[in-house]
Amino acid sequence: MLEAIGAFGRGLRFPSAYEMSGPFLKRAKQKVLDRFKNHQESWQLTGCSVMTDAWTDRKGRGVMNLVVHSAHGVCFLDSVDCSAVKKDGKYVFDLVDRCIQEIGEENVVQVDNKKDIARLFRSDELNGYLKKAKGKKANKVVASEGFWKIVHMAINFFEPLANVLRRMDSDVPAMGFFHGCMLEAKKEIATRFDNNESKYRAAWDIIDKRWDNKLKTPLHLAEYYLNPYFYYPNKSSIELDGSFRAAVISCITKMFDDEDTQDSIIEELNIYQDQQGAFGHDIAVRQRRNKTFNPAKWWMNHGTTTPHLRILATRILNLTCSSSDENVYQDEDHEGAHDEPSQEPSISKAQLPAKRKRHGHPRKKKLRSLKSLLSSDLERATCASSSESEDNESMQIEASNSDSGDE
Repeated sequence: MLEAIGAFGRGLRFPSAYEMSGPFLKRAKQKVLDRFKNHQESWQLTGCSVMTDAWTDRKGRGVMNLVVHSAHGVCFLDSVDCSAVKKDGKYVFDLVDRCIQEIGEENVVQVDNKKDIARLFRSDELNGYLKKAKGKKANKVVASEGFWKIVHMAINFFEPLANVLRRMDSDVPAMGFFHGCMLEAKKEIATRFDNNESKYRAAWDIIDKRWDNKLKTPLHLAEYYLNPYFYYPNKSSIELDGSFRAAVISCITKMFDDEDTQDSIIEELNIYQDQQGAFGHDIAVRQRRNKTFNPAKWWMNHGTTTPHLRILATRILNLTCSSSDENVYQDEDHEGAHDEPSQEPSISKAQLPAKRKRHGHPRKKKLRSLKSLLSSDLERATCASSSESEDNESMQIEASNSDSGDE
């Protein structure tokens, strides 16, 4: 803002007191009310949780904050000065009850208090453990402020990646969104750390190390190029890069042996690039801007002017990134429970659990390996980029010892 003022130079007219307290204030208030309305709609659709946070400032004044959390995000509701009252259970109950009545009792899923985690560590179930040295140390770590700072930092690192895994880990075609979602996840991580590269660079290096080695194949780059949701908004950078079009050409030569077909697809790429024919129709443009759309079906509907390229695109974009087959053995056992004995050699049902236990589920083993790698790398990155308190150091040492024991 200051740069814009300086660029304007002399003669800039500042808003008057009337404008600041009148039209500008009304406009700002309306924006806040509009955002608040979105939160209220989310409360009705998915429910919400009421959270309280009591704190005391340097002057000894007590303040109780009331916050509502829902699928739409966190919304500050009210702040009450409780300096002159006794903050006992009845007072907190009346305060929260009034908040619930304002929100709507049918919309509230749970009421959460910041000190519940402390009560958990004082429960009867953990009482015996807390008397031991390790239990006392764990209680001290969880109660420390530094522990929750690290938890918050870990969430900022892993939540964007978890969102990508959640979308990819399904039986629906998701190949067309993998590369783009990974780029968006990296951008979100940077945003969560205020674009301070010194804070998120270590996490980016971990992601890039795995990504460059295994997930930047011609197939992954081609799906990003052929997904119109990502291609058209980023067309300039994609075409300047060159690796994406080269990846598409690599897929063409591997999937089609006929040279005439290969040449036809290369020519049709220019039609796709310039949005000619059906690609430029209003309905095609409107549908491709929706992130929940199916890019393979989009090609089937709007790729009629490029028949050969449409075949290539639908083959690539119809690929899935995962297969949910955790219960395959149970399903086979259940289906074969009442079948007649087969004359062909087969593995008996009694052998199946033993085989599964001995070899393990390959996808689960990969997931466990990925989790351990990410966890260890993030711990090293955290130690290298920040200095923690004595409590945090003891926590990290304890976590490191336990991880070593598990391995």
